[in-house]
Amino acid sequence: MKSKKLLTVILSTIMTLLPASAIYAAGPIGKKSKNEPQITTIFWEQSKEHKKKSTTNIKEKKFNNFNDINEFFKENIFKFGLKKGSLKSTKTLKDEDGKTYYHTIYQIEGIPVYYGRIVFTTEKDSTMSYISGRVDTAFENESWKNKIKLSKNEAIEKAKNNITYEKLHDLKVDLYLYNSKGKPYIVYLVDLVTDTGNWNVFVNAENGSIVNKFNNTPTIINSKN
Repeated sequence: MKSKKLLTVILSTIMTLLPASAIYAAGPIGKKSKNEPQITTIFWEQSKEHKKKSTTNIKEKKFNNFNDINEFFKENIFKFGLKKGSLKSTKTLKDEDGKTYYHTIYQIEGIPVYYGRIVFTTEKDSTMSYISGRVDTAFENESWKNKIKLSKNEAIEKAKNNITYEKLHDLKVDLYLYNSKGKPYIVYLVDLVTDTGNWNVFVNAENGSIVNKFNNTPTIINSKN
């Protein structure tokens, strides 16, 4: 009774808690979470057939590279439960079976959303087999580029002055849209590799205040046999 011509579109808020009949339903492949109203969960799996007619041509389409995926995403942005934006490639991996894993991050006005990772998996024949991700949608209703008042160099100095260290080994700075405790910010994420740890400092790009910071250095726990 399964049809090879039909698309399975999966939308789920908490996928592990939903019954199969609810998870594998045709329709948009993104839906806002009831428990987390600023989060859209995106999930689609080709192998889960369903009798309902698909709302996109995803099953028949070939995705040969990231650009094909990004164009499909932009053309069907509302099907993903989003209003605007595009994707940025973060890495592309292939396995021994010929599958390709396109790791992407959602961006608005060309600025990546910190909590906006989506992975697209294609088969050896370039057909889409799996999509999974969670996107923070708190930034869709505002313009962000015109809010930037701080330069990268100024953000770096703000971050340096907010941590204690003697030697700086490396640094990296990138612009992000970052949600902290339900409030959206445009920030510079300043990564500082120092003698006291690998620090991630989120500097408000509007006024230079520190939105958040944490030390990414792994903690080694000694255990006795």
